[in-house]
Amino acid sequence: ELLGLTMAPKLDDLLVVGLGGGALSNQLARALPKARVDSLELDPVVVEAAQKFFGYLQDKLRHAYVGDARAHLEHSRQLYDVIFLDAFDGLEIPDTLRTRQFYQLVHAHLKPQGVAVTNLHQRSALYASDRNTLAAVFQHCYAFQGTAQAVVVCQDGEARAPDWIVEPPIHLRQHLALPYPLEKLARTLLPN
Repeated sequence: ELLGLTMAPKLDDLLVVGLGGGALSNQLARALPKARVDSLELDPVVVEAAQKFFGYLQDKLRHAYVGDARAHLEHSRQLYDVIFLDAFDGLEIPDTLRTRQFYQLVHAHLKPQGVAVTNLHQRSALYASDRNTLAAVFQHCYAFQGTAQAVVVCQDGEARAPDWIVEPPIHLRQHLALPYPLEKLARTLLPN
């Protein structure tokens, strides 16, 4: 997921859809201490557990909104540099968060040249459909091979050449506290 950071020109405002234990939100807050990191979580018990057991903290730059992500985006005017789609209902993405209409809402909440990032399980019967739905909303979607899923990074603008995709992770890791080998993941670009 963090590979999406390499394709956004700015990293001031970030959104995580699906807080879970808060691992992604916490990692973003550590790597980008001056960035706003909003999180959307359907279940208030999950937010409480993230705070109590996993060290998720809220402050003036980090906030968890409790409620349905789709409804929240329909009523919000906030724009983001990167939106991470990390909500799962067990192993699958909830049906309401994998539609063209939802991806259009995500697209509408991106700043110019903003990036949407999602994990798609390649063994899911809906993998090809999800890729096609994302491609119907965004000009460019790049999928990278993860362990059991593909990390899909979507944005509008000029297409990225494969050699360009590999270079930014090297630069980004030199400036941020990211313990992940992003340049290795960037080299796993999958065909469309």
